[in-house]
Amino acid sequence: MAPPVEGVQQGSNAAWTPSREGVRRWTPRRWRCPISPRSPVSSWSTDPAYKETSLTIIRAKSGGSFKDVWLECAGNLTDWKPVGTRGDYEFTRVDLVRNFGPGQVFDAGVCQKGLQRMKSDGPFTATLWGWSHATSYAYPSGQAQRKLVDTPLVFVH
Repeated sequence: MAPPVEGVQQGSNAAWTPSREGVRRWTPRRWRCPISPRSPVSSWSTDPAYKETSLTIIRAKSGGSFKDVWLECAGNLTDWKPVGTRGDYEFTRVDLVRNFGPGQVFDAGVCQKGLQRMKSDGPFTATLWGWSHATSYAYPSGQAQRKLVDTPLVFVH
């Protein structure tokens, strides 16, 4: 399995934390996003209540090369940029929604709010970001999430 990609979130979801001096300071939140070695297929829906929505995709090298990542509204994604200097990862970003309207235009179509699907023969992960004035959200996709335990949850009344 490829090692997880790590990053720092520096948007409205980072946190203000008190210091020992009583002064509040900005504390970016750290995140780790595992990249599955399996061929992930991912689907999700964007939240139409947000003015802007984008998707950041990171792919890992597999078998000595980067595999295409296909997004339903865009086709095979392009404009990949390296993450770091080792050449193990690349990222790209797609605007799905701009100013409550359609997002980026591609030969394969126009990205917009609603159901989205993506797939690749190589390992990848994606984070969906939505934001408007004084509010935002982000959640991961494409992580090949699976059931961890077979024991059912016990309801507490």
